[in-house]
Amino acid sequence: MIVRMSGRGLSPFGTILVLLFLALFIVGIFLFFGLMLRLLYFIGPVLLLVAVVLDYKAVMGYLGTLGRRIKQRPVEGILVLGLNLLAYPLVAVFLLGQILIRRRLSTYEREMRRGEEGELADYEELESRPIPPGKQLSDRDSGNFV
Repeated sequence: MIVRMSGRGLSPFGTILVLLFLALFIVGIFLFFGLMLRLLYFIGPVLLLVAVVLDYKAVMGYLGTLGRRIKQRPVEGILVLGLNLLAYPLVAVFLLGQILIRRRLSTYEREMRRGEEGELADYEELESRPIPPGKQLSDRDSGNFV
């Protein structure tokens, strides 16, 4: 097989232009995530409050995990606590996401259980009267509607 190579498509300006666009794209992504992190620093306390209101047990469990880590390995625990305090908006988003996922899974589980067991029907207890001896019930009297 013969491969022909032409020098027409190998311009150095095209390569420089691609590298320039790539660098601008990377800088743009970096600035975008920096802006999102700044916004999260302002919204973080509200997200943390919403997480506490929705499910305080999950938040207390997370704090308990941090406390156990400090007791078991003090240096590592203090470093993790410092990182959590420094990146509290990300922790708030994590906790809120965890709570929302747990809620969604519990409703899904409840629906699955209801589908397997069936729904309970409302009923009304009727007054029962004894049948006199020797009298037969017809289908109409027995309540069997076929």
